[in-house]
Amino acid sequence: MEQYFQIRYEFDRAAIRRAIDHSLAQPGAHYICVADGNILTQVHRDPAYRATVDKALFSICDSSWVPLYLKRIYGIERQQYCGADIFRDLVSSSPYRMAFLGTDEATLSDLRRTISSWNPAAADMLYRALPYRPVEDFDYPAIAAELNRHRPDIIWIALGAPKQERFMEQLCPHLEHGIMIGVGAVFNFYSGRIRRAPRWIVRLHLEFLYRLLTEPRKQLRRCSNILLTLPAAYRDECRRKEKKAREHQNTNSVSSTLS
Repeated sequence: MEQYFQIRYEFDRAAIRRAIDHSLAQPGAHYICVADGNILTQVHRDPAYRATVDKALFSICDSSWVPLYLKRIYGIERQQYCGADIFRDLVSSSPYRMAFLGTDEATLSDLRRTISSWNPAAADMLYRALPYRPVEDFDYPAIAAELNRHRPDIIWIALGAPKQERFMEQLCPHLEHGIMIGVGAVFNFYSGRIRRAPRWIVRLHLEFLYRLLTEPRKQLRRCSNILLTLPAAYRDECRRKEKKAREHQNTNSVSSTLS
């Protein structure tokens, strides 16, 4: 794992799978954040939310801008692994039993139809709509009781950031087993409710603009906050790099003096 922009990322896809398997072999439950630009923004603006993200096993990089920044600041190559991709990868090829929590019954029904064509076993997994309410008002013991009966390995949570991360944090102590992964709008993408941006737009790092044009009321404030936060995040990471370089230089100077 590597920490940048105040978030602990795991970029390596094979390492992500190994970490999931290792965690599932241990008692208890955990969660993973899929950190897009909105999560990065919330982490920089809200210390309490940052603590929630820090409690996760790690975060997966769902921002196309983070790899660009890392190449510019550190000269390193890292890859985005967006929520829609990890969702399809795990549902399509994994032996895990899963549960799908969020959105509404109609969306979940369409989602089940889609993903059952990838993995027929998905047709018989657990799908539960979650009511629209503040995160503190969910009945976490009741939700956990149903999940504990089914004992899914992977529990997909689709409530949108920052709500879904706080939901996972609250639910985690009640669960006996499983890894929760917050995937935002992914249920809407694969149910057909929302069309995902074409690949060429994603490659140009303009998916946020596509979402803004297709969902202006929902995305305007979110995109504005991201655009306002990214320059500050870039500046802070540059300062972090300079501080580490000074500390390294000072350590070397002390070592040279002592020798």
